[in-house]
Amino acid sequence: MEFDLNRDPSPLAARSYDVCVVGGGPAGLTVARELAAAGQSVALLEAGGLERTDASQAIYQGKETGLKTWNAIETCRLRYFGGTSNHWSGQCGVFEPSDFAAVRHHDLPGWPIERQELMVHLPQAMNILDLGTGDFNPRPIIASKPSRFVTPVMRLSPPTRFGVKYHKELSESRRIDLYLNANLLDMRVEPQAGGAPRVTSGTVRNYAGAKVAVKANRFVLAMGAIENARLLLNCNGQVPAGIGNESDFVGRCFMEHLNVQVGRFVVRDRAFFKVNPGVMYPSQQLIKQHRMGGGVLALAPDYMPPEYTGHLGKVKEFLRDETCRFESVREYARKFADFNCDGEGVITSLIEQAPDRNSRVTLNGDVDAFGQRRAHLHWVINHADRRTIRTLALELAQELLMLDVARVKLARYITDPEREIDLINHCHQMGTTRMSSNPKDGVVDRNCKVHTVGNLYIAGSSVFPTGGGINPTLTVVMQSLRLGQHLAATV
Repeated sequence: MEFDLNRDPSPLAARSYDVCVVGGGPAGLTVARELAAAGQSVALLEAGGLERTDASQAIYQGKETGLKTWNAIETCRLRYFGGTSNHWSGQCGVFEPSDFAAVRHHDLPGWPIERQELMVHLPQAMNILDLGTGDFNPRPIIASKPSRFVTPVMRLSPPTRFGVKYHKELSESRRIDLYLNANLLDMRVEPQAGGAPRVTSGTVRNYAGAKVAVKANRFVLAMGAIENARLLLNCNGQVPAGIGNESDFVGRCFMEHLNVQVGRFVVRDRAFFKVNPGVMYPSQQLIKQHRMGGGVLALAPDYMPPEYTGHLGKVKEFLRDETCRFESVREYARKFADFNCDGEGVITSLIEQAPDRNSRVTLNGDVDAFGQRRAHLHWVINHADRRTIRTLALELAQELLMLDVARVKLARYITDPEREIDLINHCHQMGTTRMSSNPKDGVVDRNCKVHTVGNLYIAGSSVFPTGGGINPTLTVVMQSLRLGQHLAATV
């Protein structure tokens, strides 16, 4: 069933549910559908409506410090049914075995679960994301030659818009009640004799100012890395530091994928780029050898940007070709505009960021329309990140030389460690309620339950202890399937 709290909040107050899932994006919808399939009743709270509104999106405004982003705290996220799947590009890949290794390139523990505990859910996740069939096993770059890099298998979802794909199913469901314009503001925690405290209810508000309580046996937060942390920190009426924050880890270890142009290349073997997608990932041996993170490095020769099309496209192409004839002119012109000459291209990347306690989400002094303190995102990189970026770039340049398929001119901030690396974000927000075996190292346990609360769970990429070097959505869905099935099996 579907209800709009802006019209009538009373249906939510009239029922008690097996599980309340907060968030209508890929993680929340996946958990809710798994629970419904197992016969459990679910209240699914979506803070926005079926379409974007200024009132809902404005709740995401906040403060950013540290590294430059594309206003990540607001523009990377969409606050309406379907969540960020509404502007997701659809790129999918799987985390590598090295992502689950006990010892990584940083000082915090990694995943407390085995890779196979996620991969067992791969076929179902591929169906959810409309990926068809096939494996994700990496391929050799050149079958006849050994290499320290591999070609990762990436699959492109249409992309799946969760709000569009599952709206009819949810609105007709007898197990799931979808509540639109339902903003969870607080949770009531009650002590339990002989056990951990439990959430007994939550305070929900619509955009007209009406408040109503939601009651459930268990609660799942699936609002994204920034909002999961922000809600826990704002729930400080009973627990001054915020619910689940006894170890001061809520909001810490915010991670992104690092978007770095590591250099420019010139093609030596055109036949190679006709049969190879030009996407490369370090082998497991190379990652282990250098104790570094992973990352996708992409080479696309002869890419022609959009400005070379249209009425003046031929003129611009002629000017480009004339400029490319002379190296001194070419290098001078690139001080004012970036362009590729014939057989050239830029090496772009998606690189893993190490978890860092100092990269975090906290609360600032401003409040939103509901009186909740807004988020403050402070994003930093550390020595391990810089070493991963530079090592990947140098190793790739050497590899392409040995394979004799391209020559690379690395960016000066790669070869000069005194220069700060120029990077931006990929809008892959992770890690603020990280999973850990020991409560002192994170917020949730191996089953995504908040360590210090008996019935509160968290879904989505905020529980990732490490971010891997691959797009995260497929892993988010696999992790959500795992959580949904765990909750269904432990009534």
